[in-house]
Amino acid sequence: MKKILALIMIFSLCAVLFGCKSGDEQSAPPQSQKEYKLGFAVLPSKTGTEVAFKAVFAAVITDTDGKIVKCIVDEADASPDMNDFSESIGKEFPTKYALGADYGMASASPIGKEWSEQAKAFADYCVGKTVKELEESLGADGKIADLQASCTVYSGSFVQCVKAACQNATDTFTAVGEVFLGMYAYCVMSASS
Repeated sequence: MKKILALIMIFSLCAVLFGCKSGDEQSAPPQSQKEYKLGFAVLPSKTGTEVAFKAVFAAVITDTDGKIVKCIVDEADASPDMNDFSESIGKEFPTKYALGADYGMASASPIGKEWSEQAKAFADYCVGKTVKELEESLGADGKIADLQASCTVYSGSFVQCVKAACQNATDTFTAVGEVFLGMYAYCVMSASS
C-alpha cells in the first residue's frame, strides 16, 4: 500500500473560565447569571500539493443575542520536507499565533505588525458584533476597512471560520462576571495508508 502523508491536527479548547472581577465584594451589587454559548471551528484546506495543508481555527463565546463576547483566531501552515518526506513524519507544525515574532511578518508588513498581533486585532474587532455585522464589514478584497491600521492580513477566511464557530456554538453555560477563553492547536504530520 502506498503511504500518504496526512496532517493530523489535534485541536482542543484549553480553557473556558468564568468568574467575577476582583473588587470590594461587600459594596458591589450582586451580579446576575448570564447565559453564553461556546463554539469552535476548523477550516482545513490544501495549499497546492497533496501533502501541504493549511487550517484556520476559531473559538468564540456568544451571548443569547448571537453577539460575540470573546473570540480567538489562529492559523497553521504545514508543508513537509519535499526532499525527504520521512523527515517530516512526527514533526510538529506550530501555529502562526504560537510562533509570535518568530513567524517574521512584522518586517514585511506595511503596518509593522506581526501576524499574531494582527490576528488579535481582528479577534478584538469581532467582540460585540454578530456574524452578519462581521460579514457586512468585509470588503471585496477580503479585508476590513476599519482595521487597516491594525490588521492588513486577508480576513475572509477568519470571518468564515468565526461564522462556522458561531454556528457550532451549541454548548450553553451560565456565568457570573467576566468570561475568559483560551484555545490551543497542536498540528503534527503523520503517515497513513
